[in-house]
Amino acid sequence: MHIKTGDIILVRGNHPIISPLIRWFTKSEYTHVGLAVNADFIYEIDVGRRLAINPLTYENFDVFRYKYGLTKEQKERMKQYAIEKAKQNRGYDWLRIFSFVLEKILSHPFLWDISNREICSEIVDEIYMSAGIDLIPDRETGNIRPGDLVNSPVLVKVCSSADLSADAYKSFIK
Repeated sequence: MHIKTGDIILVRGNHPIISPLIRWFTKSEYTHVGLAVNADFIYEIDVGRRLAINPLTYENFDVFRYKYGLTKEQKERMKQYAIEKAKQNRGYDWLRIFSFVLEKILSHPFLWDISNREICSEIVDEIYMSAGIDLIPDRETGNIRPGDLVNSPVLVKVCSSADLSADAYKSFIK
């Protein structure tokens, strides 16, 4: 199975401090998400990184795909939206992360957001919405965590890094 443009890459991070914290407050095995540009690069924002296209170097991930297939027009709208967001982006939205932590501790929903700052799952959700695709119906656009995408009614898991042969996987992370 090959990674295609628009696929959603859900990552199981291995940072010794940050990854367990994210798993705890998001109640998910996934700690990060990016959007495949192609088999070798993903569009992402992460702690310490601006919103940009980066090489796909993660070792433990699952690949989810829009089950109805993306049209050429949808891919183009997603691309244009991503370009505009990258121009406007001012960094990682720590306030959003803090609101998730408070929600976990206080068992009360919080939604704090800083304009022109995003978290990884927020940007993936917004990019899909720009193409008219609501990944998580009945939820405000952008108000999702990486693990929420697993339960999306419009996504299907197509493969994981473990499914790829050692040689094929190495070609993905070169």
